[in-house]
Amino acid sequence: MNTRTCSTRSRLLAGAAFAAACIAASATAQADDAKPVAAPTTSADAKPADKQPELTFAVGNTLFAGDPESGIYDDVQQFKKEYDLPVTVGAWHWWHMNRNSPHDLHYGTPSLGGTYFWYVVADPQTAATDDGVQVGAHIDARFRDGDERFRTFFDSRAWLWESYLWAKFCDGTTVKGGKIWRRFGLDWDGSWYGNVAYFDGWKLDPDWGASVEKTCNFGHGITADNFLQVFVAQDRVNGSEAGADAESNPHGHERTSFIARTVPTIKLDDGSTLALGLSAQTGRIDNSNSSDHTASAGAVDLTWTKGPYKVFGEYLASNGVRNPANYVTGGPSSHSTDIEVGAAYTWRFITFRGSVSHGDYDNPGGSQIFYLGGVTVAVTKNVDFYVEYVRWDTKATHGPRSVYEDGINFVINWRF
Repeated sequence: MNTRTCSTRSRLLAGAAFAAACIAASATAQADDAKPVAAPTTSADAKPADKQPELTFAVGNTLFAGDPESGIYDDVQQFKKEYDLPVTVGAWHWWHMNRNSPHDLHYGTPSLGGTYFWYVVADPQTAATDDGVQVGAHIDARFRDGDERFRTFFDSRAWLWESYLWAKFCDGTTVKGGKIWRRFGLDWDGSWYGNVAYFDGWKLDPDWGASVEKTCNFGHGITADNFLQVFVAQDRVNGSEAGADAESNPHGHERTSFIARTVPTIKLDDGSTLALGLSAQTGRIDNSNSSDHTASAGAVDLTWTKGPYKVFGEYLASNGVRNPANYVTGGPSSHSTDIEVGAAYTWRFITFRGSVSHGDYDNPGGSQIFYLGGVTVAVTKNVDFYVEYVRWDTKATHGPRSVYEDGINFVINWRF
């Protein structure tokens, strides 16, 4: 198949698949939106990110090599390959210790005991056809065994983070439909705990919709990852703090919204890469106690990497009331800015990282500051150990400064 034929056919098929995905997502979302919504409660206990591990370590670049654990992991992977079982299971285990007295060490926090969450990920897919078309599905199911839900506004202690069908065409275009992660702003900073933008509801937020994704290669070391997404309804699944966005408001609903993101990346002569991310989104929010029904946001992020070094920064601004009782200001703040800068360095099996993120809010006003420093150790091929210190303060304009978090977190993630 020549390039022109592939491109034309891919555009037609991708357009049809995108339309079908939007219709299917809308029908599924209407049924999901009819479920009763739990009213959120406020808590001073910070609850870190709902994020799967990113495998950034090279195979064998681990603390232990040739150990029994890695041997079992290799055997499991070979078994799954032989019997075509594209399933991964695992869990996050979290211990938390306050920095100031009392220095109590808890499995999680006193109000969020139990395993942080277990997960089962399935990725079935077909082989590519003669026309270069490949289809598949992605399901990421999670659940907690403690006494509380992952967030107070979740329907239960079990939830789907993502659940969608996808099709990839001969020109590299991928179309997804279902419950999809919103690609707005810098994808993630590599930490376990998170940052201000995450707790404000901007990061790792899945909803019902459809997505078209493609990486363009312009040659001379220049590429661009592109995303165009439409979301038809919320799913009440988000890592945000109660009061940050509409999903944590039992009387609020995120309606149709659109996201566009592009990430041009250039490889420089010294071997480093520079990636510039540009994101925009707009959508309708129905808050029964707010006259503002449109929320828009834009973000710019820049990431420089060279070998084991990484430096990044992001600026994100929004306009519109997302929740009538913002968790920082206590009111229907209509403007916000989130800023984060950070860096990371990987030495063999250890990654050192640090970041500072800040949020500022208006009408009514307030601010918050979030410091994070930590290390990640690749213990074996399938076990990572995190240690992160977090200091997180919030302050409404006319209120006292509150310490949201000042503690050390110890985390183990394993997967098979």
